[in-house]
Amino acid sequence: VLWDAETAERRLSTPEDKAAVVKAVDARIAAIADDAVRAAYAADFAGRLEALLGHRPALASGERRSVEGGARRWAPRPAADLTGAIAAARALWSGRRRLAGTPAGAWLALQGLASAADWPTLGAQEAEYVYAAADAPPVFLGHHPVLVAVMAKWDPAAPKGVSALLVQYLGPDGRPARFSEPATGRQLPNRQVLGAGDGAAVRLGPLTGAELVVATGLGVGVRAQAAQPAVPVWVIDGLRSATRLVVPDAVRKITLVGIDFADVQTLRRAVEHLGRDGRAVHTCYLQARAAAGAAEAVA
Repeated sequence: VLWDAETAERRLSTPEDKAAVVKAVDARIAAIADDAVRAAYAADFAGRLEALLGHRPALASGERRSVEGGARRWAPRPAADLTGAIAAARALWSGRRRLAGTPAGAWLALQGLASAADWPTLGAQEAEYVYAAADAPPVFLGHHPVLVAVMAKWDPAAPKGVSALLVQYLGPDGRPARFSEPATGRQLPNRQVLGAGDGAAVRLGPLTGAELVVATGLGVGVRAQAAQPAVPVWVIDGLRSATRLVVPDAVRKITLVGIDFADVQTLRRAVEHLGRDGRAVHTCYLQARAAAGAAEAVA
Protein backbone atom coordinates (compact mmCIF):
# COMPACT_ATOMS: atom_id res chain seq x y z
CA VAL A 1 0.00 0.00 0.00
CA LEU A 2 2.74 2.46 0.93
CA TRP A 3 4.75 1.57 -2.16
CA ASP A 4 1.79 1.97 -4.52
CA ALA A 5 0.83 5.28 -2.95
CA GLU A 6 4.17 6.86 -3.86
CA THR A 7 5.11 5.09 -7.11
CA ALA A 8 1.88 4.45 -9.02
CA GLU A 9 1.42 6.56 -12.16
CA ARG A 10 4.71 8.42 -11.69
CA ARG A 11 6.84 9.26 -14.70
CA LEU A 12 10.45 8.04 -14.64
CA SER A 13 11.77 9.49 -17.88
CA THR A 14 14.20 12.05 -16.40
CA PRO A 15 16.70 12.13 -13.52
CA GLU A 16 14.42 14.68 -11.84
CA ASP A 17 11.48 12.25 -12.03
CA LYS A 18 13.55 9.48 -10.44
CA ALA A 19 14.84 11.77 -7.69
CA ALA A 20 11.26 12.82 -6.91
CA VAL A 21 10.23 9.17 -6.45
CA VAL A 22 13.14 8.51 -4.08
CA LYS A 23 12.33 11.65 -2.09
CA ALA A 24 8.64 10.73 -1.80
CA VAL A 25 9.39 7.17 -0.69
CA ASP A 26 11.99 8.41 1.82
CA ALA A 27 9.54 10.89 3.34
CA ARG A 28 6.87 8.20 3.68
CA ILE A 29 9.27 5.84 5.47
CA ALA A 30 10.50 8.61 7.81
CA ALA A 31 6.93 9.11 9.07
CA ILE A 32 6.83 5.57 10.53
CA ALA A 33 7.17 5.83 14.31
CA ASP A 34 8.71 2.50 15.26
CA ASP A 35 12.48 2.28 14.60
CA ALA A 36 12.46 -1.43 13.74
CA VAL A 37 9.46 -1.12 11.42
CA ARG A 38 10.96 1.93 9.72
CA ALA A 39 14.25 0.09 9.14
CA ALA A 40 12.39 -2.92 7.72
CA TYR A 41 10.47 -0.71 5.30
CA ALA A 42 13.67 1.08 4.29
CA ALA A 43 15.41 -2.21 3.48
CA ASP A 44 12.40 -3.48 1.51
CA PHE A 45 11.83 -0.26 -0.45
CA ALA A 46 15.52 0.20 -1.22
CA GLY A 47 15.43 -3.15 -3.00
CA ARG A 48 12.31 -2.18 -4.92
CA LEU A 49 13.84 1.14 -5.91
CA GLU A 50 16.95 -0.65 -7.13
CA ALA A 51 14.78 -2.84 -9.38
CA LEU A 52 12.80 0.17 -10.58
CA LEU A 53 15.67 2.63 -11.16
CA GLY A 54 18.61 0.38 -11.93
CA HIS A 55 20.61 1.48 -8.87
CA ARG A 56 20.12 1.39 -5.10
CA PRO A 57 19.59 4.90 -3.70
CA ALA A 58 20.57 5.94 -0.17
CA LEU A 59 17.47 6.35 2.00
CA ALA A 60 18.20 8.75 4.84
CA SER A 61 15.06 7.59 6.65
CA GLY A 62 16.27 4.13 7.54
CA GLU A 63 19.33 2.71 5.79
CA ARG A 64 23.05 3.34 5.82
CA ARG A 65 25.75 2.31 3.38
CA SER A 66 28.80 0.50 4.72
CA VAL A 67 31.91 -0.97 3.16
CA GLU A 68 33.51 -4.12 4.51
CA GLY A 69 36.33 -5.94 2.77
CA GLY A 70 35.91 -3.80 -0.32
CA ALA A 71 32.31 -4.98 -0.89
CA ARG A 72 29.38 -2.62 -0.54
CA ARG A 73 26.42 -3.81 1.50
CA TRP A 74 23.28 -2.26 3.00
CA ALA A 75 22.06 -2.59 6.57
CA PRO A 76 19.39 -1.07 8.82
CA ARG A 77 20.32 2.27 10.30
CA PRO A 78 21.59 1.98 13.90
CA ALA A 79 18.89 2.61 16.50
CA ALA A 80 21.01 5.39 18.03
CA ASP A 81 20.66 7.44 14.84
CA LEU A 82 17.30 9.12 15.36
CA THR A 83 17.67 11.88 12.78
CA GLY A 84 14.90 10.54 10.57
CA ALA A 85 12.56 9.84 13.48
CA ILE A 86 13.06 13.33 14.93
CA ALA A 87 12.39 14.86 11.51
CA ALA A 88 9.21 12.78 11.23
CA ALA A 89 8.08 13.92 14.70
CA ARG A 90 8.61 17.55 13.78
CA ALA A 91 6.75 17.12 10.50
CA LEU A 92 3.81 15.44 12.24
CA TRP A 93 3.68 18.17 14.89
CA SER A 94 3.96 21.01 12.39
CA GLY A 95 0.82 19.77 10.62
CA ARG A 96 -1.24 19.44 13.80
CA ARG A 97 -4.73 20.92 14.13
CA ARG A 98 -6.65 22.29 17.08
CA LEU A 99 -8.42 19.56 19.01
CA ALA A 100 -11.96 20.96 18.81
CA GLY A 101 -14.15 18.98 16.42
CA THR A 102 -11.61 16.16 15.94
CA PRO A 103 -11.45 12.57 17.26
CA ALA A 104 -8.62 13.76 19.54
CA GLY A 105 -10.97 16.37 20.99
CA ALA A 106 -13.65 13.69 21.40
CA TRP A 107 -11.09 11.54 23.26
CA LEU A 108 -10.53 14.37 25.74
CA ALA A 109 -14.28 14.84 26.13
CA LEU A 110 -14.56 11.15 27.06
CA GLN A 111 -12.19 11.96 29.92
CA GLY A 112 -14.52 14.80 30.93
CA LEU A 113 -11.80 17.30 29.96
CA ALA A 114 -13.02 19.36 27.02
CA SER A 115 -11.14 22.34 28.50
CA ALA A 116 -7.84 20.51 27.89
CA ALA A 117 -8.30 21.20 24.17
CA ASP A 118 -6.41 24.47 24.67
CA TRP A 119 -3.28 22.88 26.17
CA PRO A 120 -0.28 23.82 24.01
CA THR A 121 1.42 20.42 24.24
CA LEU A 122 -1.49 18.56 22.59
CA GLY A 123 -2.69 18.49 19.00
CA ALA A 124 -4.77 16.51 16.48
CA GLN A 125 -3.33 14.74 13.46
CA GLU A 126 -3.55 11.57 11.34
CA ALA A 127 -0.85 8.91 11.10
CA GLU A 128 -0.19 5.44 9.71
CA TYR A 129 0.06 2.38 11.93
CA VAL A 130 2.60 -0.15 10.70
CA TYR A 131 3.46 -3.42 12.42
CA ALA A 132 6.33 -5.80 11.74
CA ALA A 133 6.93 -9.03 13.63
CA ALA A 134 10.42 -10.49 13.87
CA ASP A 135 11.65 -11.85 10.50
CA ALA A 136 8.34 -10.90 8.83
CA PRO A 137 7.48 -8.19 6.31
CA PRO A 138 5.80 -5.04 7.67
CA VAL A 139 2.00 -4.92 7.68
CA PHE A 140 0.15 -1.68 7.08
CA LEU A 141 -2.80 -1.43 9.52
CA GLY A 142 -4.39 1.73 8.22
CA HIS A 143 -4.39 5.51 8.49
CA HIS A 144 -5.94 6.72 11.74
CA PRO A 145 -6.75 9.87 13.68
CA VAL A 146 -4.22 10.49 16.45
CA LEU A 147 -3.71 12.68 19.47
CA VAL A 148 -0.12 13.93 19.42
CA ALA A 149 1.65 15.22 22.52
CA VAL A 150 5.07 16.86 22.62
CA MET A 151 7.66 15.00 24.70
CA ALA A 152 10.81 16.61 26.11
CA LYS A 153 13.81 15.34 28.05
CA TRP A 154 14.86 17.45 31.02
CA ASP A 155 18.01 19.19 29.85
CA PRO A 156 18.15 22.99 30.24
CA ALA A 157 21.12 23.10 27.85
CA ALA A 158 19.35 21.23 25.04
CA PRO A 159 18.32 23.18 21.93
CA LYS A 160 14.67 24.14 21.73
CA GLY A 161 12.35 22.39 19.32
CA VAL A 162 10.27 19.22 19.10
CA SER A 163 12.36 16.04 19.27
CA ALA A 164 9.71 13.45 20.21
CA LEU A 165 5.95 12.87 20.23
CA LEU A 166 3.69 10.52 22.14
CA VAL A 167 1.18 9.36 19.52
CA GLN A 168 -2.19 7.95 20.67
CA TYR A 169 -4.12 6.21 17.87
CA LEU A 170 -7.88 6.74 17.88
CA GLY A 171 -11.06 5.71 16.13
CA PRO A 172 -13.41 8.22 14.45
CA ASP A 173 -15.47 8.46 17.66
CA GLY A 174 -12.44 9.36 19.78
CA ARG A 175 -12.11 5.99 21.50
CA PRO A 176 -8.69 4.32 21.39
CA ALA A 177 -8.10 2.35 18.21
CA ARG A 178 -7.66 -1.40 18.52
CA PHE A 179 -4.97 -3.30 16.64
CA SER A 180 -4.34 -7.04 16.49
CA GLU A 181 -1.34 -8.97 15.22
CA PRO A 182 -2.52 -10.51 11.92
CA ALA A 183 -0.98 -13.93 12.52
CA THR A 184 -1.97 -14.51 16.16
CA GLY A 185 -4.70 -12.01 17.02
CA ARG A 186 -2.58 -10.71 19.89
CA GLN A 187 -3.53 -7.18 20.89
CA LEU A 188 -1.00 -4.54 19.83
CA PRO A 189 -0.29 -1.21 21.59
CA ASN A 190 -2.37 1.70 20.38
CA ARG A 191 0.24 4.33 21.16
CA GLN A 192 3.82 4.88 20.03
CA VAL A 193 6.69 7.23 20.70
CA LEU A 194 8.03 8.95 17.60
CA GLY A 195 11.52 10.51 17.78
CA ALA A 196 14.02 10.74 20.64
CA GLY A 197 11.67 9.77 23.46
CA ASP A 198 14.08 7.92 25.76
CA GLY A 199 14.05 9.65 29.15
CA ALA A 200 11.45 12.17 27.96
CA ALA A 201 7.91 13.02 29.07
CA VAL A 202 4.91 15.07 28.02
CA ARG A 203 4.89 18.07 30.34
CA LEU A 204 1.26 18.96 31.01
CA GLY A 205 2.25 21.54 33.59
CA PRO A 206 5.32 23.70 34.26
CA LEU A 207 7.68 22.72 37.02
CA THR A 208 7.00 25.15 39.87
CA GLY A 209 8.35 23.48 43.00
CA ALA A 210 9.67 20.27 44.52
CA GLU A 211 6.64 18.07 43.75
CA LEU A 212 5.89 16.18 40.53
CA VAL A 213 3.26 13.69 39.35
CA VAL A 214 4.42 11.11 36.79
CA ALA A 215 1.55 9.45 34.89
CA THR A 216 1.97 6.29 32.81
CA GLY A 217 -0.59 7.31 30.18
CA LEU A 218 -2.20 10.39 28.68
CA GLY A 219 -5.66 9.62 30.05
CA VAL A 220 -4.43 9.35 33.62
CA GLY A 221 -2.17 12.37 33.11
CA VAL A 222 -4.74 14.85 31.80
CA ARG A 223 -7.21 13.90 34.53
CA ALA A 224 -4.55 14.19 37.23
CA GLN A 225 -3.51 17.62 35.96
CA ALA A 226 -7.12 18.83 35.84
CA ALA A 227 -7.75 17.55 39.36
CA GLN A 228 -4.60 19.15 40.83
CA PRO A 229 -3.57 22.05 38.59
CA ALA A 230 -1.07 23.32 41.17
CA VAL A 231 1.11 20.19 40.85
CA PRO A 232 2.79 19.59 37.47
CA VAL A 233 2.06 16.30 35.71
CA TRP A 234 4.51 14.63 33.33
CA VAL A 235 3.23 11.79 31.13
CA ILE A 236 5.41 8.86 30.04
CA ASP A 237 4.77 5.93 27.69
CA GLY A 238 4.06 3.19 30.18
CA LEU A 239 5.68 2.00 33.39
CA ARG A 240 8.94 0.87 31.77
CA SER A 241 9.61 4.44 30.67
CA ALA A 242 9.67 5.47 34.35
CA THR A 243 12.90 3.48 34.75
CA ARG A 244 14.65 5.89 32.34
CA LEU A 245 12.89 9.19 33.01
CA VAL A 246 15.22 12.16 33.57
CA VAL A 247 13.98 14.11 36.60
CA PRO A 248 15.16 17.61 37.65
CA ASP A 249 17.27 17.76 40.81
CA ALA A 250 14.82 20.25 42.30
CA VAL A 251 12.08 17.59 42.48
CA ARG A 252 12.06 15.94 45.90
CA LYS A 253 8.65 14.23 45.88
CA ILE A 254 7.17 12.13 43.06
CA THR A 255 3.76 10.49 42.84
CA LEU A 256 3.70 7.72 40.22
CA VAL A 257 0.18 7.25 38.85
CA GLY A 258 -1.09 4.52 36.52
CA ILE A 259 -3.64 1.82 35.78
CA ASP A 260 -3.12 -1.46 37.64
CA PHE A 261 0.65 -1.82 38.22
CA ALA A 262 0.57 -5.58 37.66
CA ASP A 263 4.26 -5.81 36.72
CA VAL A 264 5.66 -5.67 40.23
CA GLN A 265 9.28 -6.10 39.15
CA THR A 266 9.14 -3.16 36.74
CA LEU A 267 7.32 -1.08 39.35
CA ARG A 268 10.10 -1.78 41.83
CA ARG A 269 12.75 -0.71 39.32
CA ALA A 270 10.78 2.43 38.49
CA VAL A 271 10.48 3.41 42.15
CA GLU A 272 14.19 2.79 42.70
CA HIS A 273 15.12 4.91 39.71
CA LEU A 274 12.80 7.79 40.57
CA GLY A 275 13.83 7.66 44.22
CA ARG A 276 17.51 8.26 43.57
CA ASP A 277 19.22 10.97 45.60
CA GLY A 278 16.74 10.55 48.44
CA ARG A 279 13.54 11.55 46.61
CA ALA A 280 10.27 10.42 48.17
CA VAL A 281 8.25 8.27 45.75
CA HIS A 282 4.60 7.30 46.24
CA THR A 283 2.44 5.16 43.95
CA CYS A 284 -1.22 5.67 43.11
CA TYR A 285 -3.13 3.37 40.77
CA LEU A 286 -6.59 2.35 39.62
CA GLN A 287 -7.34 -1.35 39.82
CA ALA A 288 -8.33 -2.84 36.48
CA ARG A 289 -11.78 -3.98 37.65
CA ALA A 290 -12.62 -0.73 39.39
CA ALA A 291 -11.55 1.25 36.38
CA ALA A 292 -12.73 -1.02 33.57
CA GLY A 293 -14.31 1.81 31.65
CA ALA A 294 -11.46 4.22 32.31
CA ALA A 295 -8.85 1.66 31.30
CA GLU A 296 -10.19 1.57 27.75
CA ALA A 297 -9.93 5.32 27.44
CA VAL A 298 -6.43 5.41 28.86
CA ALA A 299 -4.84 2.47 27.06
